[in-house]
Amino acid sequence: MSGQSVSILEGNTFVVSDRAGNVSATLTEAEGLFAWDTRFLSRWVLTIDGKVPNVLSTDDLHYYEVQFFLVPGTGTIYVDADLSIMRKRAVGSGFSEDILIRNESPKPVHLNVHLEAAADFADLFEVKDAQPKKGELYQGVRDGRLTLGYKRGTFNRETYITSTAPATIDGQGLSFDVNIPAHSEWSTRIEVEISLGPDWIPATVDRARGGAARGGATHNALTAPRPGTTTQGRGPSAAADAGGPGGPPA
Repeated sequence: MSGQSVSILEGNTFVVSDRAGNVSATLTEAEGLFAWDTRFLSRWVLTIDGKVPNVLSTDDLHYYEVQFFLVPGTGTIYVDADLSIMRKRAVGSGFSEDILIRNESPKPVHLNVHLEAAADFADLFEVKDAQPKKGELYQGVRDGRLTLGYKRGTFNRETYITSTAPATIDGQGLSFDVNIPAHSEWSTRIEVEISLGPDWIPATVDRARGGAARGGATHNALTAPRPGTTTQGRGPSAAADAGGPGGPPA
């Protein structure tokens, strides 16, 4: 990974992103949403009017939750921006992400907000050894949600993405046509869910009772910093649960 990375962890699931909250993974870059030894999201990039926002700060609230504070991309961070952007992400069996954009100016603004999404469904060996993926990758919009999937024979994995705010959804992500009055704000919640097959029932986390944080060994093996990089984020390190329902991806 280039630059600094931010990690959050819950059970067998963890998310590794850059300091803006974006994921731009390759077979050799261990960013993404990982669960049960599989990468369920390999690209997750927020743009405002076609530009990636600049980072102001990152706040790792808990081992499973992080906030990203951003301003619109202008080529420099040394600007007194009228718009501020906050992404708040919490990981569970997948993750939820709240996006809030605040307009501090005395004039209304119109924005094109886009979330680019993709999944390569690479397993840990493919991520670490840059092995090509076999089988079929597919994308589609079903029942008002974006579905990213992988299938090889009877083996099937899928990622589902939905939004609380109205969105234009296609195979590459979600787009929002946003109008924010003066001194007002716009927000949406994005839910990213995973499926390990038709009989998959995702686990729930009772954080009021201190939901367990496992899977640290797998997380640490993937996210150990390379020379010249740092990793932000808290998370207990413990032995990973071996394998997962249905075994590793084919």
